[in-house]
Amino acid sequence: MVIKNQIPTAPHKKKLLKAVRFSYFSVFLGHSLWRSTFYNYSLEVIKLDQSEISWLFSVASIPGIFAFLLGFIAHKVPLYILACITLLLFGTGLLVLGIAIDNRGLLLGTFILSLGFSWYLPLAHNIYIREGSHRFVNRALGRLKSLGPLAAALTALLIYFFNHNRLIEPLFVISGCSLLLIALVVGKSLQGSYYHRNCTALNFSPSLYPFYLLNFISGSRSALFKTFIITQFVTAFHLSIFNMSLLFLAGNIMGIFGYRILGVLADKYNPVNILTGLYIIVAALFGCFGFVEVESEFGLRLAMVLFLIDSILFGSAVITDAYLKQADRGAYIVSDLATGMTFFHLAGFLLPIAGNLVWVNFGNDTVLTLGVIISLVGALASRFMTIIARQPP
Repeated sequence: MVIKNQIPTAPHKKKLLKAVRFSYFSVFLGHSLWRSTFYNYSLEVIKLDQSEISWLFSVASIPGIFAFLLGFIAHKVPLYILACITLLLFGTGLLVLGIAIDNRGLLLGTFILSLGFSWYLPLAHNIYIREGSHRFVNRALGRLKSLGPLAAALTALLIYFFNHNRLIEPLFVISGCSLLLIALVVGKSLQGSYYHRNCTALNFSPSLYPFYLLNFISGSRSALFKTFIITQFVTAFHLSIFNMSLLFLAGNIMGIFGYRILGVLADKYNPVNILTGLYIIVAALFGCFGFVEVESEFGLRLAMVLFLIDSILFGSAVITDAYLKQADRGAYIVSDLATGMTFFHLAGFLLPIAGNLVWVNFGNDTVLTLGVIISLVGALASRFMTIIARQPP
């Protein structure tokens, strides 16, 4: 079904983007709350054991792997209704977690929350890609995505206050109820124009092959980094929970600037060259981690510097998503983003398994070499992105 490019009026567009920013920040606030308290909340409050924790992580990854189904659903259900449903699911997941008393409640809450989060992001990014001009789409996406690490930084402060007063469960409930109300506000803002209509189903045109491959590579790089590098701060350098929280807070602050700076650079210069350069730097980071001396003061400082640099470069997703502005028609963008998320989460599921096999049989240096190879493949894949001449704003 071909959809005409209906452009909202300026006041409606301003209201629309403001509603998306507000909901985006709120969703990441709730997700950061869950991610930051997930392990301690499960072990200390619900009293789960380590084997049950592994089931929770598996459940959390399932909705992202099947995110491509959003393309089929969007073909039948208007986008503003889908946005409401995903926000309602996310809020419901937080509520269930807040009132959970056993592992079944945690499993249900985790699945519902992950489903709402994984399926909301393509809808939000679609709006910014579709409504933004060709010239400034990277910058607009950078500003939107920088709200994620900003919410995570704020969450760290909230957790310190609420956890100090033993109020984590009420915080889940309050956040869940807030998201339920926000869903209604966002749904009203999205009504009318394009977002009242349906979307076209899945699209696998050759112009999108680099996009899907780069999403898989991004998921691979992220999974390797989280699984085999961040854990070194605990196992090799013995950082406490408090020091780890400070490190993540600093990483989130760097991420805020990273998303915005990379968005500006991609709009000002050739985004393909920017993305290629980013992946080459990421490959160098993986290589540098191989020279970090464990259990030494200098090695710890070097690892922290490398971690903060990587936090800035994680904003490369801005350029990858903005590529859809010119690689595809508006009718396909939602399904393109959803399918890209499937590739991202599929890599996040497979790479820790493959990396663990490599680590057991060949050691940590080989895992870092695998990270270098994956990053260089990303640099090569970015060269196949076709960037057309910029249009005026």
